[in-house]
Amino acid sequence: MPQRSDNHGIQVHVRHVVIALEHMISLTGFTDVHHGKRVAYIATKIGAALGYRGEALEILFNAGMVHDCGVSTQRLHGALTRTFIPLNVNTTEHCNVGHDLLADFSPLAYCAQAIKYHHTPWRSLKAANISSAHAEMANIIFFADRLDTLAQQRDVIDTHAIVEITEKLNTATNVLFSPKINEAYISLAPSKSFWNGMESASVVTFVNAHEFSLQDQIIVGEDIRKMARIFGRIADQKSRFTQHHSHSVGLIARFLAQRCNLPLPICEKIEMAGLLHNVGKMHVPDHILDKAGPLSLQERAILHEHPNHTYDILNHIKGIEDVTLWASSTHKTTVETGSGVQYQPYNMEANIVKMANAFRALIEDRPYRWGQSLSDTLATLIEMTRQAKFDPMILEVICAYPEDCLHLATT
Repeated sequence: MPQRSDNHGIQVHVRHVVIALEHMISLTGFTDVHHGKRVAYIATKIGAALGYRGEALEILFNAGMVHDCGVSTQRLHGALTRTFIPLNVNTTEHCNVGHDLLADFSPLAYCAQAIKYHHTPWRSLKAANISSAHAEMANIIFFADRLDTLAQQRDVIDTHAIVEITEKLNTATNVLFSPKINEAYISLAPSKSFWNGMESASVVTFVNAHEFSLQDQIIVGEDIRKMARIFGRIADQKSRFTQHHSHSVGLIARFLAQRCNLPLPICEKIEMAGLLHNVGKMHVPDHILDKAGPLSLQERAILHEHPNHTYDILNHIKGIEDVTLWASSTHKTTVETGSGVQYQPYNMEANIVKMANAFRALIEDRPYRWGQSLSDTLATLIEMTRQAKFDPMILEVICAYPEDCLHLATT
């Protein structure tokens, strides 16, 4: 077992993690990146109308923000949000994935049950092995999720649109939704401010201004590692070719950092950066990541934007600024100087993550090629280092421990 320190020297707020996680998840919407925020907004309004206060209301907010953490692809996001009743999709699979991601993460474990059952019809939910309180919260999230889908199908939310949305929800009550939850919605529906609050600028303001006691909790120690693994697992589910990519990059990066004799806390931060480096790929269309042939110039430009999205996501989390920099620098290459092409040294930590990412990417199968052998991978890295794309010192470590790196890449 690798040596672990008690913590990374990192302390982050739960609220920042929730905001970053929602940002990451909602990027699968491409043209609409506020679905989670709107579900949180609607859920808390309904919860307040039902008399929820304090921590109970906060659970609704957090569960609404991250309810789709089991959704990683554009295809699934579209299937779930395109129609009121999703067609040709297993609606419970992503709920189970989301539950499993959070159930062992104590800062958000209280959301797991609501997420697991947030597509379960009320009629079935009453017979499920779940407490009445969790059942109602799950159904509020379900109601908010479907209300947002109906609202987003409208160009304008006027009186006519509100009547039609309300009729649709009324029809589904008793089967999909609790009558009590529908009644709470009906008490809110006549208010124009309720609907205005779903507009992009308004819902962003609502989320940024939202503060509850639980969100003042500090995440430290093992929960920091679990947080990074959750983000990495969501990103890795984006494509079947990257199912364990971030996990392996984290392990390889940590190993390289140790062999470079960096302090243990820095090694752990580097592993964290490896786990987080691909979160921005949530905003890369599925067809680009899974394309079997060469990418066009436009597709390549879109793909190369993902480090910027990684930075934007992680920048919400105050306290990991160095990790954010290292994680978002994995595709930086070279600069032109007066004497020609030179290696661009962001810093050793970023370069270690960059090398670990390249090693894993070359070893693994991709839609356009089979994974390379270890000898071919080393030859490719040597040539790319000669072109000033990698740090020669880190290449020396890879070449000194190739079998160790291969083992970590395939673990």
